[in-house]
Amino acid sequence: MDLGLKDKVVLVTGASGTLGQEVCTSLLREGARVYGTHFKHREKMDELSRQGIGIIAMDVTKKSD
Repeated sequence: MDLGLKDKVVLVTGASGTLGQEVCTSLLREGARVYGTHFKHREKMDELSRQGIGIIAMDVTKKSD
C-alpha cells in the first residue's frame, strides 16, 4: 500500500510499546523517515534503532523535555 509517505518525517510517540513499534516499522516500510520517542524502555528501542528508526528519549507529558 502506498500512503505517499516516502521521505516524509514522522514522529511516533510511545514507540517503545508494542503498538508503537509496529507503527514505526510500518511507516518505515512506506519509505518515511521515522523517529520514535520513549520514556523508560531504551532496551526495546535498540531493535528499532537497528532498523534505521531514529530514537529520541523524552517524556512528552512534560513541557520541559
